Amino acid sequence: KNIKVIKDNHISVNVGLDGPRAITSRVRGDYDFIMKGVREFIKNDIPFSLTAVVLRSTLDSILYTCQMADALGARNLYCLFLRVMR
Repeated sequence: KNIKVIKDNHISVNVGLDGPRAITSRVRGDYDFIMKGVREFIKNDIPFSLTAVVLRSTLDSILYTCQMADALGARNLYCLFLRVMR
Protein backbone atom coordinates (compact mmCIF):
# COMPACT_ATOMS: atom_id res chain seq x y z
CA LYS A 1 0.00 0.00 0.00
CA ASN A 2 2.77 2.47 0.90
CA ILE A 3 4.60 1.67 -2.34
CA LYS A 4 1.47 2.61 -4.31
CA VAL A 5 1.13 5.93 -2.44
CA ILE A 6 4.81 6.73 -3.03
CA LYS A 7 4.60 5.86 -6.72
CA ASP A 8 1.23 7.52 -7.41
CA ASN A 9 2.29 10.76 -5.72
CA HIS A 10 5.86 10.87 -7.07
CA ILE A 11 7.28 11.10 -3.56
CA SER A 12 11.05 11.37 -3.26
CA VAL A 13 12.55 8.58 -1.21
CA ASN A 14 15.73 8.86 0.83
CA VAL A 15 17.17 5.87 2.67
CA GLY A 16 19.78 5.94 5.42
CA LEU A 17 22.68 3.56 4.85
CA ASP A 18 25.89 4.15 6.80
CA GLY A 19 28.02 1.23 5.65
CA PRO A 20 27.97 -2.54 5.83
CA ARG A 21 25.50 -4.50 7.96
CA ALA A 22 27.29 -4.18 11.32
CA ILE A 23 27.80 -0.42 11.03
CA THR A 24 24.36 0.41 9.66
CA SER A 25 22.70 -1.74 12.32
CA ARG A 26 24.71 -0.03 15.06
CA VAL A 27 24.20 3.53 13.81
CA ARG A 28 20.75 3.46 12.21
CA GLY A 29 18.88 0.25 12.95
CA ASP A 30 18.07 -3.05 11.30
CA TYR A 31 20.15 -3.34 8.11
CA ASP A 32 17.98 -6.18 6.76
CA PHE A 33 14.81 -4.12 7.21
CA ILE A 34 16.43 -1.16 5.41
CA MET A 35 17.60 -3.33 2.51
CA LYS A 36 14.17 -4.97 2.23
CA GLY A 37 12.72 -1.50 1.64
CA VAL A 38 15.41 -0.68 -0.92
CA ARG A 39 14.65 -3.92 -2.80
CA GLU A 40 10.95 -2.94 -2.88
CA PHE A 41 11.84 0.46 -4.35
CA ILE A 42 14.00 -1.20 -7.01
CA LYS A 43 11.33 -3.82 -7.80
CA ASN A 44 8.70 -1.10 -8.21
CA ASP A 45 10.92 1.31 -10.20
CA ILE A 46 10.82 3.94 -7.47
CA PRO A 47 13.86 6.23 -7.61
CA PHE A 48 15.65 6.64 -4.32
CA SER A 49 18.70 8.31 -2.84
CA LEU A 50 20.92 7.22 0.04
CA THR A 51 22.17 9.25 2.98
CA ALA A 52 25.17 8.25 5.06
CA VAL A 53 25.99 9.84 8.39
CA VAL A 54 29.77 9.84 8.54
CA LEU A 55 31.30 9.75 11.99
CA ARG A 56 34.86 9.04 13.00
CA SER A 57 33.73 5.46 13.70
CA THR A 58 32.12 5.05 10.25
CA LEU A 59 34.65 6.93 8.11
CA ASP A 60 36.34 3.72 6.93
CA SER A 61 33.02 2.56 5.44
CA ILE A 62 32.49 5.50 3.09
CA LEU A 63 33.91 3.67 0.05
CA TYR A 64 31.61 0.69 0.75
CA THR A 65 28.63 3.04 0.94
CA CYS A 66 29.59 4.69 -2.37
CA GLN A 67 29.87 1.28 -4.01
CA MET A 68 26.49 0.22 -2.59
CA ALA A 69 24.85 3.40 -3.89
CA ASP A 70 26.21 2.63 -7.36
CA ALA A 71 25.33 -1.07 -7.28
CA LEU A 72 21.79 -0.39 -6.05
CA GLY A 73 21.19 2.33 -8.62
CA ALA A 74 20.64 5.15 -6.13
CA ARG A 75 20.05 8.53 -7.76
CA ASN A 76 22.26 10.30 -5.22
CA LEU A 77 24.42 9.62 -2.22
CA TYR A 78 24.35 12.32 0.41
CA CYS A 79 27.07 12.23 3.05
CA LEU A 80 26.60 14.10 6.27
CA PHE A 81 29.94 14.51 8.00
CA LEU A 82 29.52 15.01 11.74
CA ARG A 83 32.11 15.96 14.25
CA VAL A 84 31.12 14.86 17.70
CA MET A 85 32.27 17.36 20.27
CA ARG A 86 33.64 16.11 23.58
